[in-house]
Amino acid sequence: MQDTSTYGTVATEAPAPRRSHGRVTAAVALLALGVVAVLSASQLSSHRAATAVDANKQKALLAPMIGVEEKAMQLLNVTTYGLRYVIIRFNKEKSAMMPVMQGEASNDWELDFTAFTNAMAWTDGTDPSPCVGFYMFPYWTGDKTQEHQPLVVTYSPGAVPAKETARYGYFLGSLLLATDQDKVMDSYDYVALSETASGSLPTYQEFCESALKLEHGACELDETFHNCPWDEGAAGSPCADSACMGATFEPPDLSDHGTIPAACCDYVLDDFCKQPENIGTHGCHPALQRTFGKLCAENRPDEVPKFLVSKSMVLTCAADCTEPCAFFDAPDLTWQKCAGCPTDGVAHGTDPIMQCHAKALDFQNERCCGAMDECAAATQLAEECGALGLFNCKWAMHTDCDQIIASQQADADAEKADETEEAAEAAAAAAAGGGDQ
Repeated sequence: MQDTSTYGTVATEAPAPRRSHGRVTAAVALLALGVVAVLSASQLSSHRAATAVDANKQKALLAPMIGVEEKAMQLLNVTTYGLRYVIIRFNKEKSAMMPVMQGEASNDWELDFTAFTNAMAWTDGTDPSPCVGFYMFPYWTGDKTQEHQPLVVTYSPGAVPAKETARYGYFLGSLLLATDQDKVMDSYDYVALSETASGSLPTYQEFCESALKLEHGACELDETFHNCPWDEGAAGSPCADSACMGATFEPPDLSDHGTIPAACCDYVLDDFCKQPENIGTHGCHPALQRTFGKLCAENRPDEVPKFLVSKSMVLTCAADCTEPCAFFDAPDLTWQKCAGCPTDGVAHGTDPIMQCHAKALDFQNERCCGAMDECAAATQLAEECGALGLFNCKWAMHTDCDQIIASQQADADAEKADETEEAAEAAAAAAAGGGDQ
């Protein structure tokens, strides 16, 4: 008999787990959310279960999902989109659910997971409500091999009002239906995100071991130097040095290359490979050191990615950038207010965590560009900018605006110079003609 459970007051079939760590099925995840009126499998006949699935299909109109299925597909396509997570929440009107945050995948798995839990725990100051996250969870299956498990992660903050719980339970059937139309969810496992005994959300390692039930080594291997090119038995080998724990050595021309901590770089290049007994050995050969040096140069991305904005932009980070970009009243406010915000989704000292920034979902990377004042005065909508063709306005990336303005200004200056020259020639000709009379 197939296991069934209900979402709100509507029952659906719970997908079977794919791996041992997928034992937390959708039904368990929903129980963790505290969704009411969850019926046991024994209470549902096959006819009633089928009816409930059909009811979910009817609910799609009353509990709409906006862009959820597309984001679920994008998360699975790591090569093209490179996403680590996507957060699904209610829109501001709470009339639909939609992706409101996302994060790019990096080689810092712990940092990625911290940014994810920060996004899941975000609250706008109104009634806290549950949310769902799609997460591509990376883990080691050996010293040189790794896998990624797609997860549907449910989370409910403390003291969720019954009204919000009921609302979420009603919408959840539509959310799972939206992602299951093309059997997308067959690739996902279901798990609930819960607080640890200390009252905080789990770290990468805690979640890996407690929630996913992966073997201890799969979660701990992130603390070793993967693909270490030196002799592990050599005295002072970087393979066992504390500065190099968590490093990964891969050729930098690979699409998913490794990273080396700065302290490890300093130890290898300034200490280990300068010792007489190590000079000329395989790990300290000049060719390998050049490759190693390239990885050392690849530090974590800048907190403020200046390549996403033009040099003329004032990089600000307003207080309301703690909200997701999707919740801003106007798209152009995202770049006007949040272009200077940290992009990693984690805390920096006592500063609040900024969820709207230059890498965030729905951050507007374009604006109306042109040398004429009418371009800058536009409301920063592509449609309005396109209607200003008379003023030569262009809807373009921030990075291209300075060049567009400079080019148009140069053309205007050249045209003005030509007009001045023509006027001078005409005046000279008129003066010469008057003198002949």
